[in-house]
Amino acid sequence: MNSPSRPSGMRRMPGAASNRSTSSASVANVTLPPRALAEDVAGFAAAHGGHVEPVLIFRGEVTALTGPPALPLGLGTLATVPSVAYTHRFTRGDVLLLGTDGLVEARDATGAFYPLLDRLRYRFADQPDPGPAEVVDFLNTDLPCHTPYFHDDVAILAIAPHGQE
Repeated sequence: MNSPSRPSGMRRMPGAASNRSTSSASVANVTLPPRALAEDVAGFAAAHGGHVEPVLIFRGEVTALTGPPALPLGLGTLATVPSVAYTHRFTRGDVLLLGTDGLVEARDATGAFYPLLDRLRYRFADQPDPGPAEVVDFLNTDLPCHTPYFHDDVAILAIAPHGQE
């Protein structure tokens, strides 16, 4: 069901859980059940909320998909202008990586942050398109080599919008 407050083409998914504060914030945290992820998604729209930028892996290139800056979730009511959504169209072979800040804020013994983009480029540059499982497996192996102790939660999700393994 679409509503006037949602962009065209976006709808609430059956079974989705949301966590909307009682303030007039315009962003809700939404968790979708796995059945809500279609294999033939054409693209996505996102508004930056202080989170880690999505990363696109395609044809041996690794790119952070950045959009206009905005205040972190929960502070949006302090902004004088609303967050602006940006879009990205998917093509066959794309793998989209989403992660929490614990992924990029993991520190090694010297205090250096995990260099996510550099490590992904090292692994996937000039290689055939990986599948989502290959990306997740790499991070599950590489990140603990960088830091043996995690001080924040780490969640990663890699998806292939056009269904490659």
